[in-house]
Amino acid sequence: MWILVHPRFDQATEYSNAWAEQVKEWLGDECIDLATDDAVRDKVEEALALHPGADMAFYDHGNEVSLIGQDHLPIISLPNAHLLANRETYTLACLSAKDLGVEIWRNGGKFWG
Repeated sequence: MWILVHPRFDQATEYSNAWAEQVKEWLGDECIDLATDDAVRDKVEEALALHPGADMAFYDHGNEVSLIGQDHLPIISLPNAHLLANRETYTLACLSAKDLGVEIWRNGGKFWG
């Protein structure tokens, strides 16, 4: 099972959203889709809590310490990186592997970004 998170609020996220839609189609029933207005911290944290065995894919903006949601606020950051422990996380988020990826790894997760 994969939690697919893909905000859409600028040109870059328009492109990556199209890729995410293809991934969603490919995953079929194995996908929990958190797109646009659902691509926010509370929805992501809820999905992670409800699906403890699910991995996460995130399409687009980030920085050294966070993945950025639809509301331009972090959905995953250093304080809640433990939520991705024992999961695989795949992102296209710039710079996110620098500190956030390391923190997820320290918590026992795998981070591809």
